Amino acid sequence: MDSFKSFGIQLNLFLLYPTLFRQINTSEALSYLKELKIIVIVFGFVTLLVVILAAFVVRKSILLSVVKLTQIVQELAGRNLNQQAPDLTRDEIDRFAQSFNFMGKQLQESFQTIQAREQELASAKEQLKAVLDAVPGSISWIDSSGKYMGVNRNLAEKFNLSPEAFVGKKLGFMQQNDKLTSFLSEFIKSSENWASSIIDFEVKQEKQYYLMAAQKYQQGGAIVSVGIDITDRKQAEEALKQSEATTRALIEAIPDLLLRVRGDGVYLDDAVGAGRVKRFSGDNIALNTTTVYDSLPPAQAQQRMDAIKRALETKTLQMYEHQLLIDGQLIDEEVRVIVIGENEVLVMVRDITDRKRAEEALRIAEENYRSIFENALEGIFQSSLEGRYLNVNSAMARIYGYDSPQEMIETITDIGTQIYVDRLDQAEFKRQLEEHDQVNDFEYRVYQKDGSIIWIQEDTRAVRDHQGQLLYYEGMIQDITDRKNREDELRRQLEELKIEIDHKKREKEVAMLTGSSYFQEVQQEIAEVNLDEFWS
Repeated sequence: MDSFKSFGIQLNLFLLYPTLFRQINTSEALSYLKELKIIVIVFGFVTLLVVILAAFVVRKSILLSVVKLTQIVQELAGRNLNQQAPDLTRDEIDRFAQSFNFMGKQLQESFQTIQAREQELASAKEQLKAVLDAVPGSISWIDSSGKYMGVNRNLAEKFNLSPEAFVGKKLGFMQQNDKLTSFLSEFIKSSENWASSIIDFEVKQEKQYYLMAAQKYQQGGAIVSVGIDITDRKQAEEALKQSEATTRALIEAIPDLLLRVRGDGVYLDDAVGAGRVKRFSGDNIALNTTTVYDSLPPAQAQQRMDAIKRALETKTLQMYEHQLLIDGQLIDEEVRVIVIGENEVLVMVRDITDRKRAEEALRIAEENYRSIFENALEGIFQSSLEGRYLNVNSAMARIYGYDSPQEMIETITDIGTQIYVDRLDQAEFKRQLEEHDQVNDFEYRVYQKDGSIIWIQEDTRAVRDHQGQLLYYEGMIQDITDRKNREDELRRQLEELKIEIDHKKREKEVAMLTGSSYFQEVQQEIAEVNLDEFWS
């Protein structure tokens, strides 16, 4: 070892101070070089052995560490993250091990993060599936080739299939709807990223409407389609259209003036049916007015404003009638006020002049009829189908011996048994009434209140409604007892006269017979006959 140290020192000196050796003589230098050569060869050999030995030791150590690290990597790949690299003696291996351990720790944290994200993703997928299945609409995912990638439960149940049965199938594989298939196919081919359309379906033999919306994603590589059942909305729209048409028809048909009026009496828009009812303005008809006060005389304007106020306060329909003098004619109007909004009413004005005139004419006619009914000499009545009097006049009550019509109505509960003397008369009367709906000049005997019998003549008709349903009977009766008595007396007198005439006729005939020559001859011959001999 001392030789090596000396050699090393000399070599360094040679290299560092070459001028120093230039001063040594040649022989000494050659001798020294030979010795140096031998030392270098020996040193090189020894160094080679040391290097080989060291390399072997290091190789073995590194190989063991690499094998161990390989195993740790495999464990990490199998998600066994609780691994540590062994401590190594070499600085590089130590740094490598430290880096590896740091990397393992990072990988462990990454794998934990990934696991958490996977769990969150799985939970999100489950939530999304629950939401999509709960959506009251049909949802499907379709790739760019027109194949189903998935559908929600709502869509699958409409065709009695499972969601999995749709995966991989082409659009229209069930021939469910050509319009839907055409809409989605054209959208896939188009450059648009979004489209919608209303499509009708036949579901269980009933027509249903769906609002279809489609959206592309994944750079146009797939689409999601959503279908919302809008059948109720369509039906509501159709019903609304029908209602609006009906409302318009009603507005056009009703003979009323319609006015939207604010609580302060201001008209909110043009009147509907302005030509149907005349509006008053002084002595003329107001065609363009803006408030209640402009369109009516002061008294009628105040009356209408009071009705508007009551309607807004009570939220109930207000009705009243008034009269207007227009062009010298008195016009009757019926006014209805109903609340239709906040501080807003609808005023409906109807010209009832003709109705009022008709009512007055009817009132007069009823008074005339009542006067005739009450003062007629003939008995007038109305009777029910069950055989009770509904109404009788005073003359009829008097004919039957009752003090008042009310007493007769209350007393006679069965006309058939309490009025008719002969039940055959009742049967014949009923037969004629059923066959002809009326009976004229029918004569029969009836009981009075005190049980006495009188003769009456009756004219009766059946009263029916417009559908032919029998409502009641009405008729007139006359007391013909005196006439019947006179007829009986006349018949008796005629019979007596006939008997007297017959007696006188026989006397004349006898006189003529006894005065004849033949009778005289017979009488003479009889006188000459001996009767005792004749009979013996």
